[in-house]
Amino acid sequence: MKRISKKCDKTEIIDLCNIENKYANKLNDRILLNYKNAKKINANYNNKITDVNVIVNHMTDLKVLFASGNCGINDFGLSKVNIEIFDVDDNKYITYLNHMTNLKKISAW
Repeated sequence: MKRISKKCDKTEIIDLCNIENKYANKLNDRILLNYKNAKKINANYNNKITDVNVIVNHMTDLKVLFASGNCGINDFGLSKVNIEIFDVDDNKYITYLNHMTNLKKISAW
């Protein structure tokens, strides 16, 4: 039994995009700090996620960020972020992405 418990303790969540809405709606900057191996974050319409810079310092593997609509992320909260896939549809607070040299795909309408 101890082997199973130890193995379960090491389970890591890397995809914070495909989670149930009841959990996604509770995500905020402080909670995200607990998921240092996350590769994907869905902050769409979530105004409690505001400063991705702080999160990225802990999430070195972050590659995908969804920040559409009325979410809490703006240019200031992204100034140190360099991801590969970025969806900022209908987010009028994000206007500057020149620092994102790893960006491969962006959706912004």
